Amino acid sequence: MCNFWNKYVALCNLKGESPSRVALNLGFSRATATGWKHGKKPNDTSIIKIVDYFNVSMSYFDDLETSDLDLQLFSKELSDQEKSMLELFRKLDEIGRAKLLVYASELLQ
Repeated sequence: MCNFWNKYVALCNLKGESPSRVALNLGFSRATATGWKHGKKPNDTSIIKIVDYFNVSMSYFDDLETSDLDLQLFSKELSDQEKSMLELFRKLDEIGRAKLLVYASELLQ
């Protein structure tokens, strides 16, 4: 399940703006934002507008949720340091996760 809406709301909260206001600022309708809230995924053009607005990478909106089995298999390929980062990430709420991802994106620039 994609968690676009939660990530979008977390970024809006960081900016201190409502999701509807951001959508309007980007030229989308309130109905579009409501569609996102109810699970509709934005197209690539919309995602580009959103990531530009928030100054985050496209990968921020990648679907990060996988099954527990997939995570167990994947975690065998991670270093201890990567596993520690993943554990910390999972303990954060959506706003904390958004802040961490924005910070990590800034470190790469």
